[in-house]
Amino acid sequence: HPKLAKSLCGFSPKAPAALAPALKYMLWHLGMSAVLLVPTPLLWESYCLHTTFCVCLLASSALAGGARYEWVMTRKYNVLLQKLLEEDEAGGEVSKPKAT
Repeated sequence: HPKLAKSLCGFSPKAPAALAPALKYMLWHLGMSAVLLVPTPLLWESYCLHTTFCVCLLASSALAGGARYEWVMTRKYNVLLQKLLEEDEAGGEVSKPKAT
């Protein structure tokens, strides 16, 4: 994502071979990997904590997928309805939507 890359690392598409953004990214990646390795022994030792983490991960993924699906479908249908309303207001014949 270009905006995220620019805000985190200073990446610019005008200078894709610049070394500083790549080093910033690698340091960011190293830091986040180190932070995320901290809870690993706790998850390894505690079945309850591990199961809770996995259920939360699954629920988060399902929620994000559902939100994306809802956004795509509502946007698509909103555009289709707007087009049908414009045709109707113009006095034209309302055409059947094409199946995609």
